[in-house]
Amino acid sequence: MTVGGVAKAAGLPPQTAAAIICGMNVQPDTLTKIAQALDVGLENIAQGMVLVPARRAGGESAAPELPAGQVRVDVVRFAEAVARSGLTLKRLAELAGVTPGTVRSIKRGGAHKAETVDKLADALGVTAEDIIKRGRKP
Repeated sequence: MTVGGVAKAAGLPPQTAAAIICGMNVQPDTLTKIAQALDVGLENIAQGMVLVPARRAGGESAAPELPAGQVRVDVVRFAEAVARSGLTLKRLAELAGVTPGTVRSIKRGGAHKAETVDKLADALGVTAEDIIKRGRKP
């Protein structure tokens, strides 16, 4: 399938699909559309998308420190859970008792209060562990 074909099947502008191929950041919902257009799982197309950890002096990788009580959400698994739930992001926010802005922020990754992630997981019918980013294996 061509880039234009994928874009058309996913309901995206061709320039968006091309920009993603060139390394542009992609929102989980856009990635979900592309996976559906290709009839593959998110994990099959998100494998090359890696968070590059910070570097310590001397060049060794260092996982970014999280503030106490915060966790990092795996945006791919979060997007999958949202897709499976059939909920709109607005409805998910209502059910979890958070703002739609909080849900949009979580969709982009980053650190969030563990309590907030727990509420969202409950609303999605999954455990927090299902959507929390797992540490790298040595």
